Amino acid sequence: MSTTQTIETLPTPARAERGAAIRAVESTVHVFLTHVLPPLVIIGFLVLVWQVLGSRPGASLPAPTKVVQDTWELITQPFYDRGGNDVGIAWRCWPASSAWPTATRWRCWWA
Repeated sequence: MSTTQTIETLPTPARAERGAAIRAVESTVHVFLTHVLPPLVIIGFLVLVWQVLGSRPGASLPAPTKVVQDTWELITQPFYDRGGNDVGIAWRCWPASSAWPTATRWRCWWA
């Protein structure tokens, strides 16, 4: 008894999906290289210039490393509350009351 079977090749969606995945990665890399990386390079350059100029003796502005050292507690613990006016920056800038007007809410950044 001899039977013959026809084997059909099924289309493999993995190949199409792989092509789409490669295009998605290429698109993401392109967006990163054209929209994200240039501002990061500029910001890094400005911080480097600030560091060099702020590290000189008699500089009127402190270097960014000094600013981070002096404000590290505020940066890492924005919600601390020691009572009275001794609170973290988050309690000053994001009040629990939503009734605050927008101008007052943003004014905390300059207070």
